[in-house]
Amino acid sequence: MANNDGSLIDQFFDLQALINQQNEILKKNAEFAKTMKSSFSDTLKGQDVSGLQSISKEIAKVVTTTTKAKAAVTDYEKAQANLAKQIAQNNVAKQELNNILQIEAKSINELQAQNKLLEAVRKNLNSSDKDYAANQQRIIAAQDKNNAKIKEYQTLENQRISGIGKYKQAIEEAMAGDGSYRTQLMKLRNTMA
Repeated sequence: MANNDGSLIDQFFDLQALINQQNEILKKNAEFAKTMKSSFSDTLKGQDVSGLQSISKEIAKVVTTTTKAKAAVTDYEKAQANLAKQIAQNNVAKQELNNILQIEAKSINELQAQNKLLEAVRKNLNSSDKDYAANQQRIIAAQDKNNAKIKEYQTLENQRISGIGKYKQAIEEAMAGDGSYRTQLMKLRNTMA
């Protein structure tokens, strides 16, 4: 990645130097044209100026070429800015992913919130990035792990809630025994605690 960035930067500065050189040529051509026009306007009356006309046409071609080069450099600069923006966004998305994956969620609500954050990061990943598939797999694995924990926590919660309703059964078992309520009630108390 660093080699590409360095190469892009070098190309940008090379193109910038070329633009600067072309701007200097344009300025000199404009100055030359003014000088030619002012100094030779009187002496050229009645003389053959066809050679100067061909030079003027060549200057017009140079101006056209320079204008096209400026447009190409502008397009290149826009593409480079877009690439830099995409790289920055992708780096931010990767950092967010790493931060989210480091958080240890301990409740169902935290796990569900983490899944939502993972999905948001997933939507912001750049599909042209070389790590795109690996990051997608990391997100999917984390979401699957969170979903498994959510199911586990829900199962434990259901078991805890269903255990609350067995008081009547425990009391009936204590009374149905040999009459020694004390041992039976102690068992009951221990199961409730």
